[in-house]
Order: sequence, then C-alpha cells, then structure tokens
Amino acid sequence: MPLSHYRSMKTKQIPLLACTALLLLTFFLNFSLSKKYKIHDIRKGRPPGTEKITATLFCDQEEVTNFSYQEYLYWTKIIFGKKSARYIAALPDTTVWNIFPCSKAHIKNYLMHPKYRYYPVVGVSYEQALNFTKWRSDRVMEFILIGQGYMKHVPAPDSVNYFTIERYYEGKIKVLDEKKPVYPYYPEYRLPSVEEWKMISSLSDSLFIASVPGIGKNHSLSYYDSEKHINCDFLINPTLICKNDSMIQEPIRKTTYFKKRTKLKWLVDDIRGNVSEMSSVKGVSLGGDWNTPYSKIMAISTSNYSKPDVYTGFRNVCEWKVWAK
Repeated sequence: MPLSHYRSMKTKQIPLLACTALLLLTFFLNFSLSKKYKIHDIRKGRPPGTEKITATLFCDQEEVTNFSYQEYLYWTKIIFGKKSARYIAALPDTTVWNIFPCSKAHIKNYLMHPKYRYYPVVGVSYEQALNFTKWRSDRVMEFILIGQGYMKHVPAPDSVNYFTIERYYEGKIKVLDEKKPVYPYYPEYRLPSVEEWKMISSLSDSLFIASVPGIGKNHSLSYYDSEKHINCDFLINPTLICKNDSMIQEPIRKTTYFKKRTKLKWLVDDIRGNVSEMSSVKGVSLGGDWNTPYSKIMAISTSNYSKPDVYTGFRNVCEWKVWAK
C-alpha cells in the first residue's frame, strides 16, 4: 500500500479524534459542575426538634421551653438592643403568676432560672408565639445554608444584615459562590391547626400504647394518669397550690422518662395536659393544662384564652417548603 494512503488515513482520523476528545471533555466538565452544585434534598430528614407525623408534616417533640425562648430573647437583644421595641415586645409577661399568693419567686425565676430551663414557656401572647416561630424558621434555615456550604457563619450580625429566609431568596445575603443556584428548600415552623393537633394527639396516644411493654389499650389512660404523662388534675384553689410561700404545683419539665424507659425513637411528649397549646387560630388552645381535671382533658380538646397566662404555652409543627421563584 502506498505511503500516501497511510498519510491520507491519518489525516481523516484527526477530526474524528478531536471530536471524541471534545465530547469527553464536555461530558467531564458537565459532570464536574453537576457534582459541584449537587443539591442535597434535606426534605428526607426531620427539621430540628421534631418527629415525623405524615410524609410532609413534622411536630415538636415537646412544648417550647423556657430555654428555647431564652435563646430567642438573647438573639433579639444582641441584634436590636436591650431597650429596643423589638426586644421589649418579645418579653413574656411574668406577672401572670400573680394569681397565686405564693407567686413572688415564680415571677422572678420561672422564665430565667436554670431550674426551670426545660419547663414550658408561659405568659406569651399569640403574636409573641408567631414571632418566635418565624425567628426559629430563619435560624434553622441559616444553619442549613452554613452546613451545606452556601454561606459562612456571621459572628456579629446587626439589625441591618441579619439573616432571614426572605432576604436570602431576594439575593440580599452574601453567599460563598454566586454562581451556585439558590438552595430551594426551607423549613416553615408554625402553630398547628386544630385538625393537625387532633391527628398528632391520636398518633401519640396509639404509639405510646403500642410501644410501652405491658400497657394495653384498656389500661393506657390510667397509666397516663398514674405516671403523670398527663400533668393535670390539681386543686384549682390557689391557696392549696402553695406551701410556705412556694409553689408546690406547676407545669412539669421536658419529659425524658418515657424515652429512657421504653427506648422510643418517636414520641411526642405532653400533647395533653401540662400547658394548653396555642393553635393557629388566635384564642383557641388545645389539650388542657396542668390545672385542668383529667376527665375534662380527655373529653374536650379545645379551650379558649384571651391573654397570656400561666396555663398556656405552645409547640410548633413544621413543613419543608420549596421557594416559589
């Protein structure tokens, strides 16, 4: 075969090899970029502090505690200032304890003392609960974005540049890589509807009954009562709740007893009793409280409140949302 023929073959092969190399390079670059900007679908996990109720709804394991609310107050004070209207508006009304003759210590200590750190926060209004809930959504989203490498932790934010979900999606928050697509998923904490609370209550009861060894359906309610799973049925006469100028009856702290006893991974504590929990409807609370007779709690789901008091707190439900462009 003539040498010129080989030369002709090599010349024809060069464009083919170049095209193949270009295709491989393009594939590699696209693969690298897709891997670099791969979005982790956080919706597969639970929002912090919650248990999964349905495929899309999550519920707090416990009522919002004094400690959680203290974190909110501390953040608000740092960002806006101790004398700011924003901070003052966030403060619970500790004078609600004045209905008892032995209330002096609780007015001073219940919200801030370490002894009551994991007790449910009370003395909050519906609007204060909503503001806490929005703040919580923002802080969890900020934590997610830092963990996913979208932004750095800002150690000293102020009233101008602090993080909110809306500011992030409006492009007002500094990110590490401006070419990286925005993270589309965010948590939305809120107060539960009456229908959601009833569903959560039913699931909590049935799961508890099924999971605790030796406790059957016919014995569950008496077991709840005897073990104070529902903290209630105290004498309503204020003078009988006091002893030596001290409260002897009050809400109970965050429950860990049943988790330790049964090794449960899923449990919603004190859905009934302890403190009545605000619903998404202003003035309507759920589940009874620590000063409501047990029989009434089991018979009636909803009650009414008109202002902050010692019997009403709240817990959040949460859903993962996708930001609408």
